[in-house]
Amino acid sequence: MTPEQFCEAIDALGLTQDTAATLLGVHPRTTRRWANAEREIPGPVDNFLRYLVGARMKAANAIRVAPKARKTKGSVGPTFVCEFSDGQVTRMSTFTSLTKLDLERGLRLSRAAYEARARRFHRSLPPVPPPIVCARFEQDGKTLAAYDGGDCEGDGA
Repeated sequence: MTPEQFCEAIDALGLTQDTAATLLGVHPRTTRRWANAEREIPGPVDNFLRYLVGARMKAANAIRVAPKARKTKGSVGPTFVCEFSDGQVTRMSTFTSLTKLDLERGLRLSRAAYEARARRFHRSLPPVPPPIVCARFEQDGKTLAAYDGGDCEGDGA
């Protein structure tokens, strides 16, 4: 590694010569000597910096790559919207034809989605879902089928 490559590597990592010295476990004067070509950069330091720069580049590229689109069974059908008494809402796209809409299955899946969300993100949510206030299948802004367990706002019917 040349002194120029050393300087580029620590710049790519967002380090100063002093912070690079701390990271590498050497005196700050040593990193200045490496940068000014007063001393040869040791092989392990060269390898470590190349590894860090490579890992940083790989991580940056992974963030920029768009996630792969999910393969679907066909065209997307209506959306199942379920509102719980605590204000949580689940929305699920379905691949069901309009003739086979199943509210009971949608309610079961919404409860399971609520429980999964509670476990994953909101440790404060109760493990058992609260009562469902209302649920509906929507498509193009129209309600196709609805379950009203109480006070259902935005029914669209």
